[in-house]
Amino acid sequence: MYLNKTTVRGFLRRTALLLSLFVLLSALGGCTGNVGITTGIVSTTGTSSATAAKITSASSSATTAVSTTTAATAVTTTTTLSAQQLQELALREMISAMTVREKVGQLFVAAVSGTALSEQDRAVLTECAVGNVILFGENVGTLTQLAELNRTLRKTIREACGIDPFISIDQEGGIVERIKDAATAPKASVVGRTGEPALAGQLGKLQGAQLYTLGINLNFAPVADVNTNPDNPVIGSRSYGSDADNVADFVAAYTDGLQASLVLACAKHFPGHGDTSVDSHYGLPLVAYDRARLDKVELTPFRAAIDAGTAMIMVGHILYPALGAENVPASLSPAVVTDVLREELGYDGLVITDSLVMGAVTDGWTVEEACVMAMQAGADLLCVPLKGDALREICGAVLDAVMTGEIREERVDESLYRILKAKMEFGVFEAPPADADVPYQTEYAALLAEIKEKAAK
Repeated sequence: MYLNKTTVRGFLRRTALLLSLFVLLSALGGCTGNVGITTGIVSTTGTSSATAAKITSASSSATTAVSTTTAATAVTTTTTLSAQQLQELALREMISAMTVREKVGQLFVAAVSGTALSEQDRAVLTECAVGNVILFGENVGTLTQLAELNRTLRKTIREACGIDPFISIDQEGGIVERIKDAATAPKASVVGRTGEPALAGQLGKLQGAQLYTLGINLNFAPVADVNTNPDNPVIGSRSYGSDADNVADFVAAYTDGLQASLVLACAKHFPGHGDTSVDSHYGLPLVAYDRARLDKVELTPFRAAIDAGTAMIMVGHILYPALGAENVPASLSPAVVTDVLREELGYDGLVITDSLVMGAVTDGWTVEEACVMAMQAGADLLCVPLKGDALREICGAVLDAVMTGEIREERVDESLYRILKAKMEFGVFEAPPADADVPYQTEYAALLAEIKEKAAK
């Protein structure tokens, strides 16, 4: 089999944990020994983890013993390394082996055209080393077609940069869902009316299993907005309801269920889009409440999502003066992303922007400017659903910003660490090929019927 440079580089990254171990042993004074390690990337004993998502909970307690004997003393010593330390070493090794172009490519969540990967899209994904994609309705025909597209996307991106992609979708349910023949769901408001968060958990788990089988590993759900404005033009039935505590319970339950099926959840639209009168697709909304109100209502479901271990939070394009986002939307504001979300709420998962081609952004900034500002604000992933030459230009502009120091490479590395960590923990490197034969069809249909019945009471 012919191995090109990218294929070899990808193999080296998948064995980065083993290399990291050698580096660590050398740092410990030339220690040698037999070590058994199990992670989401590689096992030096030949055992690969099939449940990489469990690493997060296990990493704090799992350890690896390295036994060494010194010739001078013939005394055996044991160095204990936590799985978390080994994981970090592996990730740092992967990052150090990447070019700046490859690093920048991992920041993007881009779009492709149609139901099959075109040569133009393939060329741009490869040239820009784009690390992640988002699917829309135009990409979905039959389940067989969708599985084939996702297999092709994964293969193309892996060959281009040596790292498997996030393949993402908006499959909230109700008025926002791209797939019609599987993984469908009621409106969140309908699920909320059941009064049973456990049903949201079951829904997330079964929906996640179907998405995962189809090759999708990231769902931009749940909506964590509290629908307190009946005239809201964009959220409405996408929210679980108007009571912040109830919404929080449903958000947490759905997050648990979805992620149990190895599909990343994404709570959106931080700090909250539920009490706006402007649709951020077309203009820049303002939430003018004071901080006390925000703590009581808007931020409550996001705290619950963080406590539930959500892998990702999407930041919306909304002005929030009480949080320091007076002149720029929250998505581009260091005060919101870094000061509030990261430092105050203690969130260390992935932060993604809402689409940076929405009117709330493009009315005031170019997409290139918004990408730079979002990175400076502390975002990890840039949702830029563009294709072809437009995507090529944006990727080039962000690469230039890193090369000139407008975006510090260390800032990129921080995001890259989180991206690769999530891919490792959710088994993205090890996922089976996409398949159209989705599981739990009977159970899923029964659950949807139960939700409909209980919501009607």
